[in-house]
Amino acid sequence: MFDIVIPIWKMKTQYLRNCLHSIQAQTFTDWKVYIIDGSPTDWENYEEQQNFITEIIDSDERIEYHRHQNLKEPFVSEAMNQGTKLGSNPYVCYLGGDDFYYNHFLGETLNWINQQKNKDEVGVYFCMVQQNVKTIIDMGEFEIGRVHTEIENHYLIHPLLDKKFLPYFHYATPIFMNGATFQRKAVEEVKGFDEKLVLCEDTDLVMKMLKKGYISIWLPFVGAYLRLHGGQTGRVESESPFGTKSEKQAIFDNCFKRFNKKHNPYYLMKMEYDEVKSILKERYGLDLPRNYTETIRAMNSVDYHEKVKKYDRAKEMMFLIKTEKEKELFLKEDIIIS
Repeated sequence: MFDIVIPIWKMKTQYLRNCLHSIQAQTFTDWKVYIIDGSPTDWENYEEQQNFITEIIDSDERIEYHRHQNLKEPFVSEAMNQGTKLGSNPYVCYLGGDDFYYNHFLGETLNWINQQKNKDEVGVYFCMVQQNVKTIIDMGEFEIGRVHTEIENHYLIHPLLDKKFLPYFHYATPIFMNGATFQRKAVEEVKGFDEKLVLCEDTDLVMKMLKKGYISIWLPFVGAYLRLHGGQTGRVESESPFGTKSEKQAIFDNCFKRFNKKHNPYYLMKMEYDEVKSILKERYGLDLPRNYTETIRAMNSVDYHEKVKKYDRAKEMMFLIKTEKEKELFLKEDIIIS
């Protein structure tokens, strides 16, 4: 039923272990995993990673391992397209090797899929995602390190939107991919990920589907965990296959330009009220009063954190920090509140 594509590059073995074990722990078991690895063979942890991967693929035939088809530039869009083509299940998920699913994710998603009368029309289902955020509180003579939970993909306004407004919504409020499940037919129809994008490639995929007439469905449950750490390749300052920090920034800037060129007309937040009103009238024949127009224009600026409190169990941990070394350790170490 589900293909799960996991692109990795110099992925910590412990992170990948947690990721794959979370899939094996799913209550729904009809899935297939495709790991696409762009890690260089001279990476210091390559052998450790490979030993674990060999062990897990030998013990579970549902997990496959493949080298990235372009090891000179092992970018994520190509990896996700490569993994998609390897599979054949009707639904495809894209999970970071440093993230993981809660064990109900696939089963709960399937329950919602089965409730849809218009399955063919739905390009992507997306649930809420948990992430843990670190902050430093300065207490004068000492500091406190706080780790607290936040919920993402909590777009409670989404079910109230007319489907013709979904591109406007998703342009400014992109979904978190580790909580998303795509219909394979829709992915293939829009020719998958834009391989010229190494940033915004996930939102671009969603936008291409919506512009084709597919819709997105928000699922009201927390199904996945987004791990925040300093080694994420999407951070300018972290190590990545993109070259130096300045080269990486130039690549990211070009990606934003390419994405905006393709989808900029859907970003109403940049436009003045009169311009938005004119667009709505010309494109949809809607001559809306000001309050409705302003709602559509600013629908991604809703205080979702306030609205999502009923889903958030307000978990946190506190650490006493007395030295710079302790502060560095707090910021560096991976701390998860499950």
